[in-house]
Amino acid sequence: MKLNLDYYETEYDNKISDTDKEIIEEYINKYDEQEFSNVISNECKLDVIYALSELRSNIINWYPFKENAKMLEIGGNFGEITGFLCDNANIVVTIEENKLKAEAISKRHKLRNNLEIIAGNIKNIKLNEKFDYIIIHDTICDMQNIVNFLKNDGKILACFDNIFGIDNFVTKYKNEVITNGVIKADLEKMIKQIGFKYSKFYYPFPDYKMTNVIFTDIQLPNEENISRHIAIFNKNQIVNSNSKEIYYNFIKTKKDALPQLANSFLLELSLEECTDNGISFVSFSNLRKKEYMIKTIIKSDSVVKSARSIESKEHIRRIQSNIEILNKLGIKNLDEYKDEIVTSKFCKEKSLDEIIINYLKSGQKEKFFELVYRWKRELEKIPVGQGQDVFEKYEINVDTEKKNKMHFLKNGLWDLIFQNCFIINNEFYFYDQEWYEENIPIEYIMYRAFIYFPGVFKYIEKNELFEKLEIAEFEQELCSLDIKIQEKIRNENIWKLHLQSVDVDTIIKKQYDDLEIIKNENKKLQDELINKEKEREDLISQLHKAQMELVFLQSSKSWKITEPLRKVNRIIKRKK
Repeated sequence: MKLNLDYYETEYDNKISDTDKEIIEEYINKYDEQEFSNVISNECKLDVIYALSELRSNIINWYPFKENAKMLEIGGNFGEITGFLCDNANIVVTIEENKLKAEAISKRHKLRNNLEIIAGNIKNIKLNEKFDYIIIHDTICDMQNIVNFLKNDGKILACFDNIFGIDNFVTKYKNEVITNGVIKADLEKMIKQIGFKYSKFYYPFPDYKMTNVIFTDIQLPNEENISRHIAIFNKNQIVNSNSKEIYYNFIKTKKDALPQLANSFLLELSLEECTDNGISFVSFSNLRKKEYMIKTIIKSDSVVKSARSIESKEHIRRIQSNIEILNKLGIKNLDEYKDEIVTSKFCKEKSLDEIIINYLKSGQKEKFFELVYRWKRELEKIPVGQGQDVFEKYEINVDTEKKNKMHFLKNGLWDLIFQNCFIINNEFYFYDQEWYEENIPIEYIMYRAFIYFPGVFKYIEKNELFEKLEIAEFEQELCSLDIKIQEKIRNENIWKLHLQSVDVDTIIKKQYDDLEIIKNENKKLQDELINKEKEREDLISQLHKAQMELVFLQSSKSWKITEPLRKVNRIIKRKK
């Protein structure tokens, strides 16, 4: 690692916030990168997680970089992606204009032998070589100058925030005015002005900083996969409305407008004509613990799944075992395993969830139930389980009578749901079978199939559906089981980021509740005041009565006759 200060200019020293200084001083300077996972495991500050989390590399860690490449990174920030670039290139040059940040990158990646960090502004830096890839992080820079550093067949990968992104309108920070970002039209204009012969837009959700899913113009969001748009928030963010609902409405009415509303853009550019990489969709499993994280890449002819981390390679091997189980049971599936990668043939047919929802939309309930029962019969090919069941494993108390009514499956492939199934030549073909539990009830698979397919309940009441499928009486137990299983899989830290914002309705409700509390307190105080006033009036009345009795007594003959005696008593008391 080499830190180059030859182009360092003091004018950029002030371009760093107090939050950024805190991240450098309290985290990067105090810990090695290998410790960051443990450091952020108990951290819910979004800025800190953005700076330290390895999930930041999701924006490009799926990209098919060629081997032995030279890479130029512009806007290194805290070096969030720099380590990934070093792992996938021969030479990496990172440019960061702020000296403190450049030093933080050098501290973070001090063991990298193929890295040079230059402190300075790209417009003033002279480089004697050209690069295969130039990575730009949310930096509006002189692209005309940037291309001078690019090889003829090289690629630029530039990510930007979209000032018109939906999350900018449904969430806000307290007292924040949104000013950063670009618009898609300006980027398209720049592409023409520079003369790039190849360009491709990618749309990362929720944004390029913590990417969970990436769409393209080839595969835009639909009602099912937009649910992967997992927004994450700072504690001081207020959510005005549900961004997913807004996307749903656009999907139904004006789907071609969605690219304009993405929160971020990733732009792939080349000065030469080149072949598209064929990638139309990428997804990650950010909400999971490390040992379960995978990434999924959809190409024109295949779907490829691989481990997102070293820890999750065992999980990919678990999928291999599940594929073998399905084959032995005679349940058709689309997946193949080879060299720690799971590959499926890309299907253009409608998935089972699309088919059954269309039946409900068109009012064909009989066909809906007919297909659901047929799907259930496919699950019943799995042998009956014996011995310790899944409820006992997760220590969930279930009434023996209820348990005896359930149908336990030995090979509990509990993700055999509608979204993971196609009907091809009138036969069910499953895919994406990651999960397995011994002796799990078929009722749980049925429960999950609908709970994770909430669009169904717009057309049929949940109670009616569950009664018809004979799972209504087990709903509470199945829900408890699902919670336990999700807790086992889920990354609680990222999950908290997903939940910690406050929506406007909650704020209004809290204000209303607070107002009701104040009203009740005021009423109590008013009642107490009325009671005190009554007590006061009673005392005044008693005093007035006593005064009248005293006046009456003083005017009586007995009072006058005893006057001398009272005087004698007063004299005696004084002498004592």
